[in-house]
Amino acid sequence: MRSEFLIIGLILIIVGIGLAVVGYNKMQPTSIEKTAGLIKEFTEGLTGEKLPDLPKRDTTGPTLMMILGAISFIVGLVMIIKSGRKEQPTAVLPQKKVCPNCGTRIFPENKFCPNCGREIE
Repeated sequence: MRSEFLIIGLILIIVGIGLAVVGYNKMQPTSIEKTAGLIKEFTEGLTGEKLPDLPKRDTTGPTLMMILGAISFIVGLVMIIKSGRKEQPTAVLPQKKVCPNCGTRIFPENKFCPNCGREIE
């Protein structure tokens, strides 16, 4: 188990959740916007006149925060999953020697070159 992947994964998950929550909260209408919407509906109901719509807020920042939060959360999960896997030991390949006569690579336990037949010391 690799503890550095686990720690980084947990941090990324916490950051991801935080970014997503903050982004979501910033996209919600403020109390002033809610009140203005209610006043608009009430006035339109009384007078029958169509009032201009409230100006739209720019939600690019909060949307990006939510997307980055989701990406951070997913990367954190992957890192936690990766931390639980045991590393496979790498196989040590035997060192090969070179035949002094023909240059063929041969295993160290060979007494003779399989290519030219020369005896190897």
